[in-house]
Amino acid sequence: PDLAGARVLDLFAGSGALGLEALSRGAARCDFVETRPASLHALKANVAALRVRDRTRVFNRDALPFAAALPEGAYDLAFVDPPYE
Repeated sequence: PDLAGARVLDLFAGSGALGLEALSRGAARCDFVETRPASLHALKANVAALRVRDRTRVFNRDALPFAAALPEGAYDLAFVDPPYE
């Protein structure tokens, strides 16, 4: 119930699994931030396959500066799953 209508941010999004799951559970929107080309390709394919383009934005940016520039309250929920390296 906490996801209903939420604005979600998925940093280091990879394939987008966390943000896409949030959308499937009622989040209103999800923005994805990813830089790796293979991950971006998979992410965009997943967004298209699930037909949620109108509820998403994909940013090809470094996640840390992206997050640092956000105003307070920009999102209701943020997922942060950085790569191990």
